[in-house]
Amino acid sequence: MNKIYSAFCVLLVCFALFMSACEKEDYTGQSTLKATDAKATLEWTAPASLVEDNLVFPFTLTLDKPQVADIHIYISSSGTADDHDYSVTEEIIIPAFRTSASGEFKVFGDADIEENETVTVQIGDDRTTNVNFATQTKTVEIQNRVYPNLDLTFDWSGTVAYDGTSVSLCDSTDIDVLVFDADNNDLGIYGAATGSCPEHLTLETQPDGDYFMWANLYASTIVPTDGSVVSMPITTTATQPGKFENVVYSQSAASVITSADPIDGSTLKPVVKVTKSGSTYTITPL
Repeated sequence: MNKIYSAFCVLLVCFALFMSACEKEDYTGQSTLKATDAKATLEWTAPASLVEDNLVFPFTLTLDKPQVADIHIYISSSGTADDHDYSVTEEIIIPAFRTSASGEFKVFGDADIEENETVTVQIGDDRTTNVNFATQTKTVEIQNRVYPNLDLTFDWSGTVAYDGTSVSLCDSTDIDVLVFDADNNDLGIYGAATGSCPEHLTLETQPDGDYFMWANLYASTIVPTDGSVVSMPITTTATQPGKFENVVYSQSAASVITSADPIDGSTLKPVVKVTKSGSTYTITPL
């Protein structure tokens, strides 16, 4: 009887030990690591101020020792910039048994005309656990980008009436716009001498100085027989991306091409003067 009782006790103890082992299972049995706090350091080299462009600034959080559970670091941002100007990773997860993970701060480039803006990025908050990491913030100023090119559109479209009929100026005339320097030299820039209406021209790589746009009456079918004189005024629309957009300049009345001018390519009338100084353009109607 004592032998049977002793055997029963041994089995009971073994069963209790087995159950105890099952109850204590925390899925860390494959590792010898203990769940102790690690110290995290942040590496991020984004400048305090930058000119907007398509830029990416990665940042990395590194632990001094791996952990047995995932580490979650939450990220937030605020400021005058919005999600059209930048994006930032919202959460970094350092997986269990790993020591680092990365995120990104991205800045987007555009041609919008806007004031300089700021964004403050906060990495970490009161939800950070199982890691020794003090919340860190960085403020970045995003400066508006001004592009170096000046886009010019020369337009003389419209409808005119003579000899008892109405005609389209675009369909009836071919006006080219040529570029001259201050010494009255044709610079051979013929982007606005294509036969299109309106004509379009981009200035970008020219050295600083004054540039004069002259209208050349290349061809016209407007020859009134009723004694009327048809005017063909040109409007210039100027855009410098990031600085100004669709600013309209009207040619002076004294410079307008008319049906009384020779139609042999010799008619040249001033339209605008463009003064370039670095990335600054000044347009003066003529």
